[in-house]
Amino acid sequence: MSISDTKHIFYVTRDGERGIFCSDHISGCHLVANDFSYLNGHSNVFAKKGKKVMSTRELLLDDEVEEYIKDQSGNNTPKIVVFKNTPQIEGICAERGWELLNPPAELVENVENKMTQRDILQEIGVLVPESMVGVLGELTYGDVVDTLGGHFVLQYNRSHTGQGTILITDEGQWSEQVDKFPKRDVKLSALIAGESFTVNAVADTKGGVVMGNVSYQITGVDALTKFSFATVGNDWFVGAQLIASVQGDMKNIVKKIGSYLSSKGWRGMFGVDVVMGEGGKLYLIEINARQPQSATCESYLQGAGDSILEVHLQALQGERIGKKEVPVVSGAQIFVRNKKETAEYGMGLQAGVYSYEDDDAQRVGDGLSVADAGYGSYYVFAAGKKGEYKENSELARIQSKEGLVDSEGELSEEVEDMAGALRVKIK
Repeated sequence: MSISDTKHIFYVTRDGERGIFCSDHISGCHLVANDFSYLNGHSNVFAKKGKKVMSTRELLLDDEVEEYIKDQSGNNTPKIVVFKNTPQIEGICAERGWELLNPPAELVENVENKMTQRDILQEIGVLVPESMVGVLGELTYGDVVDTLGGHFVLQYNRSHTGQGTILITDEGQWSEQVDKFPKRDVKLSALIAGESFTVNAVADTKGGVVMGNVSYQITGVDALTKFSFATVGNDWFVGAQLIASVQGDMKNIVKKIGSYLSSKGWRGMFGVDVVMGEGGKLYLIEINARQPQSATCESYLQGAGDSILEVHLQALQGERIGKKEVPVVSGAQIFVRNKKETAEYGMGLQAGVYSYEDDDAQRVGDGLSVADAGYGSYYVFAAGKKGEYKENSELARIQSKEGLVDSEGELSEEVEDMAGALRVKIK
């Protein structure tokens, strides 16, 4: 894949996993991130050392980071890429004379905000579950049940990875949330029973839309999280199987969303979450107005040349992406999350290729990504460094070139056991 000018691009992010594929495989692209151990051995990386895990904003303000960017850029204007843009990040880049490639923060917020996104989805004209929005304490349980039915989904506007998504099945659960957060904005949706899927896609400013591979969204596995709606992984192998009969419908949804975003000046990656209801109907649940967390794993499975992250970098630089096709992949990843309220972890887990042998997770080889794992083995890494981890924070990741769940969405027993073994190793 030809990218016209990738010199002096700096992907700055708290979690280096989000941009490590770009610095590994795109010439002239650098990664700036915290010094998480899995970055050892990768190319073009500035790993900020220290006990504190710095946010993207803090990294951009750091003197050592500024010096690195200046040294690598020479007399050229640095081009900055971040995982998700904010007004603060825009201000820092403008003040330092750096070119920020991400879509404007105002557009990002307007698309991703659960309250305004509801209106956007109606404007796009895709099938969505019936929903209501409002201030939680100003809504009544009876009115909600009359509109949405006895079981419905409550989503807080500010949340991620499903932690702020709650299934309400009775008035007691409703009252508990009202008592806790009466002034918070919420979106309430009718419950659609069915499998969840997600897809990474890219739009340019000229109407071009490229769709990645559909993955089955793994949620709420007890061995990995205590939250029933928390995202704990993606399985592209099972996703392709289950979505095959409605692949055309999925493409139409992504095309409509991408075309809308393009018309508003969007460039780069976005994510689409859907649920398959009765009769194979696809209900759009959410647009993720940023690079989704699964993009790096998908790109390593695709390999350099036509990966979804390379298309993302093209679009961010204003290039036309047209009707490019990205390689079909088969593989999966899962996130091992902290199930305690707050816990200290040593994160003493060396990244590499692992297998599950003798009732334990055994490191059997070196490796820098899932591309280095053979069939029957896994690529594993700790998702941070020593310190306190909040409830539902990611602790470790397991990636595979094969599917990890069956056609019913059940995680294999071996992988569940491996997740348990990894919890012991990182403690």
